[in-house]
Amino acid sequence: MTGIGRMIVKVVPPDISITKIEKGKYGLYVDILNPNSYDLDLSQWKLSINGSVFPFPKNTLIAGNGVTHFSGASMGFANMTLRGDDVVKIMFPNQEEVTRFSLNASTNSIET
Repeated sequence: MTGIGRMIVKVVPPDISITKIEKGKYGLYVDILNPNSYDLDLSQWKLSINGSVFPFPKNTLIAGNGVTHFSGASMGFANMTLRGDDVVKIMFPNQEEVTRFSLNASTNSIET
């Protein structure tokens, strides 16, 4: 006996943004907003700070309709030093930029 299975897959652009990067009790952290109704898998995507690249671990999901908090202590960027002209990026595994966050354009005050 044989069977056929079908699945409908909808491919959508990742409409995410970095809403905050600040220094907290355990070092730097980044907040990422996913305003969509679906969860998004960031497996092997990368966070770039000052040219240093930090990959998101396999099976990293950000929930839809909300902000996900990423600890620098868990990803390896907790002790980074940030300046006002730095740009933080999220990139696909192939290095293509998804979104960026400019510290100058934000209202954050980061003390490092």
